[in-house]
Amino acid sequence: GEYRGVINNIETRSVLGFCDYGIVTLGDGEPFYLYYGAKRLVGRPDFWADDTPSPQSRVEILAVAENDSVALTVLKFGQPVAGAILKCNAPDGETVALTTDANGLVRWPRKGAGNYACYVGVTTNETGTKAGQAFNSKRDYATLDFTLDD
Repeated sequence: GEYRGVINNIETRSVLGFCDYGIVTLGDGEPFYLYYGAKRLVGRPDFWADDTPSPQSRVEILAVAENDSVALTVLKFGQPVAGAILKCNAPDGETVALTTDANGLVRWPRKGAGNYACYVGVTTNETGTKAGQAFNSKRDYATLDFTLDD
């Protein structure tokens, strides 16, 4: 499904959405618990103020615009995720994979004006049950997109 709405508050800096998919099995793979969070940054990059994770987020990508790049930080429950691999799509059509450092940080070079989008997945080897269904791991996915005018 999808939710649609109109943002009437000019001070809105981001729009977030979350979905608890529950237990998922892909093909012949083992069942896993899937949770997804999406974020869209709104407006000019100097207005984003995207330096604090949302309390509803399990995994989140924070973004800070710099002169020639955008600093991306991957957090899980508010803590940096080292070695996270972000799949990033630039407005020029280039797709790159970027890996975070020990502080969960990576810089994505700007590629001009247009829409930028990235996602990251973090897997935890944790077994359990949810609604009577067993799972062998937890997978948290987060997406982030924004538009740059430069």
